[in-house]
Amino acid sequence: MSQCDKHGYYSGPFCSECTTGKHSAQEAGYRLFNEDRSLGQNQYASRYVDGRHGYTNFGEGLRFKGDPDDYHSLYIHVDDYDEFHRRVEAHRDQR
Repeated sequence: MSQCDKHGYYSGPFCSECTTGKHSAQEAGYRLFNEDRSLGQNQYASRYVDGRHGYTNFGEGLRFKGDPDDYHSLYIHVDDYDEFHRRVEAHRDQR
């Protein structure tokens, strides 16, 4: 086992945060999709990223990394975060 230079965790050659690509995504200006719950439960809000399960696609033209099916590993670009939330909230207000 070795120690991660960024965290000091021992877990094989890298810590779990490094092996998931968390650092590379955050360093490139992305944040975890599920950092907050302002849109409700994230497993449901992630359906709006690509319009899965008959939901409206509010992610078009916005930058995401990861798989919307796994909202734990999904990232949204920090510059697109507010726009995505605005789109979803506007849709909910119309219902």
